[in-house]
Amino acid sequence: MGKRANGEGSVYYRPEKKNKKWVASITLENGKRKQIYCETQAEAVKELRKLNKAKDEGTLITEDATLSQFLLSWLEDTVQMNVRPRTFSAIGKSSHVTFCQHWAGSNCKS
Repeated sequence: MGKRANGEGSVYYRPEKKNKKWVASITLENGKRKQIYCETQAEAVKELRKLNKAKDEGTLITEDATLSQFLLSWLEDTVQMNVRPRTFSAIGKSSHVTFCQHWAGSNCKS
């Protein structure tokens, strides 16, 4: 296998780890690296492809997001494209109410 292009990521073996894992790693837009540990090299290559695809599509979370930010992103990026507008509205309202009741306490605004 030849050298990968810049920004394409890498797959490498970590023998110093306790379980001797393969690592799929990419550099994010903010300069940080995202790493996924796998049992085999084939799994690591597959995960690297998934990471690059998500990065290209813009669905890869590249920063530490709060639960509410993640929920909003998931609703807009995933749910909205796969359901009808009225269903999306109902899911958005019910998930917001559930989130506010269980995790955010009384600080949520409608």
